[in-house]
Amino acid sequence: MWYLAFLLIIGAYAADHAWETGNEYHYLIESRTLTVLDKLSQQFSGIVIKGGLTIQVKSPDTLQAVVSKTQYAPVHKTLENWNDEIADLKFDELSMSGKSFEIKLKHGVIRDVLIDQDVLTWEVNLIKSIVSQLQVDLQGENVIASSDNQIPDDSQPFGVYKAMEDSVGGKCEVLYSITPVPENFDSIPFPNLRKDGLNFFVTKTKNYNKCEQQMAYHSGITDKMNWKLGSNDGVLSRSSTSSIIISGNVKHFTIQSSLTTSEIFVRSKLHDTYSSAVYDSVKLTLDRMNQISNPMSASNNLVSTGNLVYIYNNPFSNQRKLRQPSVSLNSMEARSSENSNEENRSDDDRSNFLSNSGEEREYLQSKPTLNEAPESPLLPYFIGYKGESIQKSEDITSVAARFIAQIAWNLETSPVNAFNFSPSTEYIEPCIILIRLIRTMNVEQIAELENKLSDPIYHLQGNKLPTEYKKSYDKTTWDIFFNAVVSAGTGPALISIKNMIKNGQLKDTQAAMIISKIPKTALTPTSEYVNKFFELITDEQVTKQRFLNTSALLAFAELVRYTQSNRSIHYPVHSFGHMVSKQDNALLETYIPYMANQLTEAIKDGDSRRIQTYIMALGNFGHPKVLSVFEPYLEGTLPASTFQRLMMVVSLNRLSENFPRLARSVAFKIYMNIMEAYELRCAAVYVVMKTNPPLVMLQRMAEFTNQDQDRHVNSVIKTNIDALANLEQPEFQDLAAKARIARELLNPHIDTESYSQGFLFKKIIPSLNMAEITILQIIGSQDTTVPKSSYLNIYQSYGGFNLPPSRMSYEISSFRALLDMWYEMPWMIENETQKKLIIEETIEKLGIKGEDPVQFEGNIFVNTLYSSQFSPLDNNTIEETINAFKRIISSWQRSSKNFTSENINYLHYYDMTVAFPTESGLPFIYTLTVPKLLRINIGGGHKGSKTEHFKELTAAGYIMVHEKVQSRIGFVTPFEHRHYVAGIDTNTRLVTPLGLSISVNTTEENKKFKLTLQPSKYIRYGTGHSTVHFSVVPYTARNNILDLEHDFSKQDNDTLPVHTKEPHEIHFYISNWMFVAKSDLIDSKASEKQGMEAIKETVNLFCNSRGAYYRRFDGLMYFGEVRIRASYDFAKLDSDSSEATIPTIVNKEPDSEERKKQFLKEVGKNMNSAYGYVFDMSIDQGFDVQVFTLAYSYSQIDHKSQALFYWNVQSVDDPKIYAELGAIGYVKSKSISLNPEKALEQIPNDEFKAEIRLGNNFNEEMIKLEGNWTRTDDVKDMAMKSEIVKKCRQDMKQGNILLPACQKANKLINQKDLLMMSIDTTSDILYASANRGILWIQSLISENYVETMNLRSSSKNTIDMEIKMLPDNDDAKISLRTSQADVSFSLKDIIGNDSNVSMKDTFKEQLDDESVCVLDKTHAVTFDGKVYPLKLGKCWHVMMTIYPKRDPNNFEKTLSIPSDMRAIVMAQEMDDGSKQIKMILGDQEVHLQKSGDCLEASVDGETANFSDHKSHQEKDFEIYGSNETITVFSPTYEITVEYDGEHILLMISDNYLNAVRGLCGNYDTQPNNDFIIPENCILTKAEEFAATYAMTQESCQGPAPENKRKAEQSTCMSRSYRPSDVISDREAGRSSTKNRGWGYH
Repeated sequence: MWYLAFLLIIGAYAADHAWETGNEYHYLIESRTLTVLDKLSQQFSGIVIKGGLTIQVKSPDTLQAVVSKTQYAPVHKTLENWNDEIADLKFDELSMSGKSFEIKLKHGVIRDVLIDQDVLTWEVNLIKSIVSQLQVDLQGENVIASSDNQIPDDSQPFGVYKAMEDSVGGKCEVLYSITPVPENFDSIPFPNLRKDGLNFFVTKTKNYNKCEQQMAYHSGITDKMNWKLGSNDGVLSRSSTSSIIISGNVKHFTIQSSLTTSEIFVRSKLHDTYSSAVYDSVKLTLDRMNQISNPMSASNNLVSTGNLVYIYNNPFSNQRKLRQPSVSLNSMEARSSENSNEENRSDDDRSNFLSNSGEEREYLQSKPTLNEAPESPLLPYFIGYKGESIQKSEDITSVAARFIAQIAWNLETSPVNAFNFSPSTEYIEPCIILIRLIRTMNVEQIAELENKLSDPIYHLQGNKLPTEYKKSYDKTTWDIFFNAVVSAGTGPALISIKNMIKNGQLKDTQAAMIISKIPKTALTPTSEYVNKFFELITDEQVTKQRFLNTSALLAFAELVRYTQSNRSIHYPVHSFGHMVSKQDNALLETYIPYMANQLTEAIKDGDSRRIQTYIMALGNFGHPKVLSVFEPYLEGTLPASTFQRLMMVVSLNRLSENFPRLARSVAFKIYMNIMEAYELRCAAVYVVMKTNPPLVMLQRMAEFTNQDQDRHVNSVIKTNIDALANLEQPEFQDLAAKARIARELLNPHIDTESYSQGFLFKKIIPSLNMAEITILQIIGSQDTTVPKSSYLNIYQSYGGFNLPPSRMSYEISSFRALLDMWYEMPWMIENETQKKLIIEETIEKLGIKGEDPVQFEGNIFVNTLYSSQFSPLDNNTIEETINAFKRIISSWQRSSKNFTSENINYLHYYDMTVAFPTESGLPFIYTLTVPKLLRINIGGGHKGSKTEHFKELTAAGYIMVHEKVQSRIGFVTPFEHRHYVAGIDTNTRLVTPLGLSISVNTTEENKKFKLTLQPSKYIRYGTGHSTVHFSVVPYTARNNILDLEHDFSKQDNDTLPVHTKEPHEIHFYISNWMFVAKSDLIDSKASEKQGMEAIKETVNLFCNSRGAYYRRFDGLMYFGEVRIRASYDFAKLDSDSSEATIPTIVNKEPDSEERKKQFLKEVGKNMNSAYGYVFDMSIDQGFDVQVFTLAYSYSQIDHKSQALFYWNVQSVDDPKIYAELGAIGYVKSKSISLNPEKALEQIPNDEFKAEIRLGNNFNEEMIKLEGNWTRTDDVKDMAMKSEIVKKCRQDMKQGNILLPACQKANKLINQKDLLMMSIDTTSDILYASANRGILWIQSLISENYVETMNLRSSSKNTIDMEIKMLPDNDDAKISLRTSQADVSFSLKDIIGNDSNVSMKDTFKEQLDDESVCVLDKTHAVTFDGKVYPLKLGKCWHVMMTIYPKRDPNNFEKTLSIPSDMRAIVMAQEMDDGSKQIKMILGDQEVHLQKSGDCLEASVDGETANFSDHKSHQEKDFEIYGSNETITVFSPTYEITVEYDGEHILLMISDNYLNAVRGLCGNYDTQPNNDFIIPENCILTKAEEFAATYAMTQESCQGPAPENKRKAEQSTCMSRSYRPSDVISDREAGRSSTKNRGWGYH
């Protein structure tokens, strides 16, 4: 009721306002707009405008006005403050029409401005900015109802209220504040005008967060920006305040002055110096007021301009669009400010897609068409020529053609520029201009540009090139054109790309790359645009091209996701309205059904590559409708492989971006199904974590790790919750708090190593204004240590502006399937007789059934800021790749090919643009542009020999990469075609030659390699020089928009670098490398530094956080030709009891066979049954030759490794030796018993010794090092008190010494905590450094912690070190001694208590479980850690056997077993309680047994002789004994067996993962399925499981025969997965039909 009364009161005074009929008012106009990097410098660039405004009041609702005598002056200088008086301004005439215009009022408030139709749009907007200063609503015409409003009146001249008010900057909420002017205020032009009233301050503050009409253009903004266009807060913020002085009373007054100031800020969240601003102000001051004496002539061509809000121009026409006058707020239904402009939507409201109304507001631009360039408002190239497109100024197709020619020439000559050290050559800026020019072109103009590229007149430089190089230049020209067109992102660009593909100009991988850029670069993808794209991807010209058809489908789906989502602010909806209307149902009726049908057909055809492509495409839509397509496959009602279903779950990540609750619901149900494949469950967990799950869900998942037996899934949950709990960003604190609560419920014994994991990394580089969050998600594999799937997501932001995320991933169904395919290749299949192998006979006897074969499927996906690539793989892909590789190798062997070269050119482009009108009527624009130019020139040749084992391959070329991050804030003055800018450019450029030549000559006796780096005869340009350039350049500029082809490498007065101090340079040299650094931060003193001091200064300058200060770094490097020769040999070494030393070198020349033989002999000394390797290499750099020889030997029986190393530098032309070094050393460990009780009495010890000699003939300096790493009684005492040892002793009472508790106890007992090392040296430098180190340590720690610090003199240079670990105190005690000084201190004295270094964690990690199989006295332990009771009896049982698998391409055929995996281990128990072992390794049989107190071994029935000092060696294995244990070690089969007569410890490599059967389980990292029997199903009873691997066909005594019969009658559980109902009817988008009978109601 009070609001209605308010309207009635103000209605009574409807005729009262600021204008008196018959009066004429003269105002002085002063406007300024300036831009600046305000946190770095006060160097401004901008403009000042002045003039006069005359207003004649024709009637209470009509004013006639004219703007006259306008002038402008550019400003480009340093000011104390932006609103200070500016001296020495040079004004020029601002040519305005001078035509009068009308201002329409309603109740004193400006409702419309009528301006002559012929007046240009830019002038209309300037007029509106001036007239906006007169918008004063003191009578509540546009008031917003609120209980907080304070209504002013004559008796109480104070007021506070809100109004929805228009000005040139938009129609937004304005907060009014009215107060009387103090009596002593003397800045009123005509104080007597108040008459009987008062002078008032009227202050208006605009709230840009609540606007009914905002004129703006934006593109390239990601969904995750969390920022509202032109708001009062955020990374880009704006504010506006008007201060108006009026005289009179609130009903009748005169406006004395009006000043509006606004500020637009871009505020970096990372470093203040990257912040920038645009300031503007418009001021009207009353100059005089009188009666009308000379009425203005009125125009007969006046048309409405709508209201005071900025109007868009038509860039291609000078005709303005007709507007309707605005409607006052009080003429409409009253609304509360609390409800206006608010959006209340739930996360998963399906109206998120296309929730806009079909009606578009009349003030918007016309929807772009496909053939014409969009009428983009506010942008420099669209308004830069008197408010119109710059096409009006000149022939831009010719300009663009010249740009392309210049870019191509720069790329072709980039190595020459490198040689000439020309870092000033600008590669990127012409590309930016070219793309923006093409954005203004229609289809015909792009075609005209295409034709001009063939015109020689545009290629005057390129035409001078030789024929071979001219071909490369021409290709570069077209590559630049294709990339620039697609980067333009307009409708004409799409049509042009489509035509190029149709006529064959674009094809194969290049077409695939180009088309993948379309969703990244599209600016105005209307329904017509999207439909035309759909026609393209379904065209036969695309569907028949292998790489193109994949990229096209994914690019299309990505584009649709952007256009259909109402949340996306990627496109300029404030300029053109929504790209796709609500009535457009093509997504649901055409696009998704098409993809779904294609997926169905692909599955019927069994075409994995097509299946993967359509799954990815459907997922890319990110629409709930896709769930109904995936539903039957995810729930198992239609067939699909586990891998294909995994891809469907992963695709929920796209759905979660717009529908997090929906995606979370489906993913959580997949995770909770413990019968589902672990890969799908892991992927589902990743989806859930991405959706900010509620606390109760996180708690449920954390608590469930205590019941869930799947190690992969539990590891994913633990690592993800830990990562979320450690988030520090403010926007994630709610999620982090929930994760910290849930973390307390996790199973404390979850093992994450080698299992699926999630990681989160954060990196901030304030000096470059960049922040990066990297999320790595891994799904582990059960058949290899290589992850089955890996997903890397990189989220980058520039100062707070989020860039589109990048994603790289690979997925593979099974690495084992890939290996199986490799083993089936012809060259891997050995020529064998038809005789059946022993291993095959054993497998047949057991009746092991092969698993259902896993079809090899996989993909690689790379989605960057610029483009994306998806490569689906299957068995056909691998075969095609291998066959192609074979053809290439075969051709190389048969023939030779001369060196030829090709080039690859990529122009990548991303930009983000935000533009809107300032309150001064000039278009504000902020751009963040990230272009990248990549040029790779690569060539090669080869030679081969049919008769010799010789091959040679040569590859050479160069690479040029130039990347720029360009951040610019500023505004445009259309009347003078200028763009005022404050910007920061970060440039990175590298140009370097790349080249190598490899020759291989291999025989049985010799294996030799020759590698030549940078072969000089293949350098295409220059002399092999490389350049690197990096710079951060802040600047202000006053760019001439029409001067497109200026010299970018030269600085002019229109562009001024921002220097905080006078910059200085540092020069330094490293060999053939020259470097120059220049910066404001280098003072004159620093510039004089040289050598290492100069390097340190430069590193400090560029590596520390220095913000946006000017700095530049240039390097010129020369990499000469380097020739590398290498060879290696292997041998079994003869025993020699003498000690190995550094020998007198028999031959010091490169590639010496004598030296290699000498080293093999020497490195085998004092070793028993050792194997040796020798590697020899020489590096010829042209001016000298470096020689390296390394020999290495190891002995299993001695537990010893030994190495001998030699190096020299010698002359190329004569045998003169410049420098020489020799070194020898060994490491020897003490063997420890398997029995923990016996191990307790032994002292573990690692002994090491080394000697280094330098100088010619090793006669200059010597360093000797020896020491040991052992255990003290402290560890022993700690172990004896542990629960682990207590548990082990309980097991040992039953005769078990190898169960998990005893394995850990043995490790605990054998932990070493004392390191003692002594160094003797003749090197005074080393000795002095050690003493200085002791003194430095003393200076770091308190005197209270220093036990001794003595300085003595001695002639012996000895350095002693002792480190004693103190795990109980999480510390270490360190002692350092020389013959002159000694000091003792604790580790915490140096690193502090807050360090991440933990002795406790180090010791704890050493106790982690290993994948070993144990047959103990009464129990067995599988490779996956499952413990079960076992009684063998006198019957051979298979502990571990490999088994053949079925061919995925032919189920009736089995794959051959790889030759290096043909292994079986069997065991039986004897009457005396001892065990026997039978091993089948290839075609040999090894038998181990206990006879009395002796352990015996035989090979193929022949006794194997071995001792504590000598092993029995066979080709593929050796047998040795120590500590009452026999060990069989096979490096070929990667198997080790340790046997003491009663206990067996079996270790195998990861190569056997998920490839074995037997008592040791299947080794797939999951213990819950270890009881898998030969029939390929799972039993529950241990005795029945064990019996299935008993060789009952042979003599078999004990429980096995009976238990085997029981096993045949028992229920055996299938290993197949069991999908569940995870998508409800509602989630699938249909009415509910499921579970209607559930419940009681």
